[in-house]
Amino acid sequence: MASKTWLSDELDKLTRLLEQGLTYAEAGKEMGRSQGSVRSAALRYRLMDPATRVIGTPWSRADYDHLEALYLKRHTYAEIGRLMGRSEASVRGASERLGLRSHDRPHPGSYDYGERVDAMIRDMIEVERLCVPAIVRRLKAHDITASGHWVHKRIAAMPAEVRWAMRRNAVERRARLRSLWARRQRAQKRQAA
Repeated sequence: MASKTWLSDELDKLTRLLEQGLTYAEAGKEMGRSQGSVRSAALRYRLMDPATRVIGTPWSRADYDHLEALYLKRHTYAEIGRLMGRSEASVRGASERLGLRSHDRPHPGSYDYGERVDAMIRDMIEVERLCVPAIVRRLKAHDITASGHWVHKRIAAMPAEVRWAMRRNAVERRARLRSLWARRQRAQKRQAA
C-alpha cells in the first residue's frame, strides 16, 4: 500500500492534536490516517516530545539480571520475551547490550549438553518408547531447550540399535494415531446415523 504524503497543513493539525494530548490512534482517527502513520510522521518530523520517544518499559537492573539468568538456562529469545512480558527484539537488544552474545558465551541453541542428555534421550527411546515430539516436550520439562531437529541430530549420532528403536516407536505411534482416527470416524458415523 502506497503511503500518503503529509502536507504542511496536515502536519500543523497533527501538531495541534498531539499538543492537546490525543493518542496516535485518536489523532489518526481524527485525520483519517492509521495509528502507525501518525506515529511515523510524529517521529520523522520531530513533532513529539523526546521524553515520550521511549517505546515500552525501560530495563531495570533487576530485569537485566533476570534476563541473564534465563539466558544461562538456555531459553530462546522468544521464550525469555514471553516470560518477561517483552518482545523478542527487545530481549535480543538487551542481551547484546549486556554482552551475552559475545564469543565467550555460546548461543542458547548451540549449547552441547553432552552425555547426560544423550543418556536421557536413550532412556526415553528405549524404556519409555517416546517419539521425537514427546522427547522435546520431556526435555523442556527438564529445562533443556531443544528442537526436533536437534533431537534428530543427537539420535543420528547414537548406535544403530537406538535408531532402530526410535523407528519402531515412530511406527507404533503412527499406528496408534491411525487407530484413534478410525475410532473417531466410526463414532461420528454412529452419531450421524
